[in-house]
Amino acid sequence: MTLSSLSRLTTEYIEREDRLRISGETSNGTVVIWLTLRLTNRLMPLLLDWLTKQQAGEPYADLLQGWAVRQARAGLEVQAPVRATPASEQWLAEEVTVTRRSEAVILVFKGRDDSQRAQITLAPTPLRQWLAIVHDLYALAGWSRDVWPDWMLDSGPTAPTENIVWH
Repeated sequence: MTLSSLSRLTTEYIEREDRLRISGETSNGTVVIWLTLRLTNRLMPLLLDWLTKQQAGEPYADLLQGWAVRQARAGLEVQAPVRATPASEQWLAEEVTVTRRSEAVILVFKGRDDSQRAQITLAPTPLRQWLAIVHDLYALAGWSRDVWPDWMLDSGPTAPTENIVWH
């Protein structure tokens, strides 16, 4: 079983596929992982719940969460997007395993066979940045944003003007 470690991501909505495409840098090149709406709708609540628990019991927790997302957005550095090449491995994610630690979440994207695996570890700020991007892509795609809490809905732009890459 091969497990690629992702160091940088570009997440985009691809209209003709009606899916999210994650292009990720690994030590061996670029991997392209496709996410369906169904799988993404199952993943988002797990990640949002982990963030919510980071500030559980604090007064005005929802306001703090919204502020933290706005701060994370402001900290995004625009970089050249991760670009797939004709040689890039591509596959549809059929499962995402989420391991929640106190300091970060670990996402393992799994495809159809054991060779299709990629992992990324996200601390709270990078997770908020990625969630903000995915949230904006939901709006761009016209997908229902019912899975998103109010503090995320009120956290900033809802229509990305360009691809954002972070590492």
